[in-house]
Amino acid sequence: MPRDASRYPTGTPYGKRRQQGAIAILVGMNVEPFNGDYKTLYERVAKDTQAYLIPEVLASLNNPRYLYDRIHPNQAGHRIIANRIAQRLNPLLEQATLPPNLSKLRQSRD
Repeated sequence: MPRDASRYPTGTPYGKRRQQGAIAILVGMNVEPFNGDYKTLYERVAKDTQAYLIPEVLASLNNPRYLYDRIHPNQAGHRIIANRIAQRLNPLLEQATLPPNLSKLRQSRD
């Protein structure tokens, strides 16, 4: 994401989806040595775009058993990331008005 990506006009794909009622999700990552810079950037973009921010999904994921190399998550690391995102999204999805085809999926889970 460019550091100056704080404006998303209605003519962009992002802006068009927001006009259609889409919920924007911004997943933040904390990556050394940019932690502070990116945290501020994610917060600003989320505020400017009214996106739902899921901050720092990589927090405490520096254990070698969760990394493919010293930087990138392996399968176990991705599972942790997916669980963190799901935990934050589930309450939001419970409140969302879903289209009929997706509402059926929600009903089948209950």
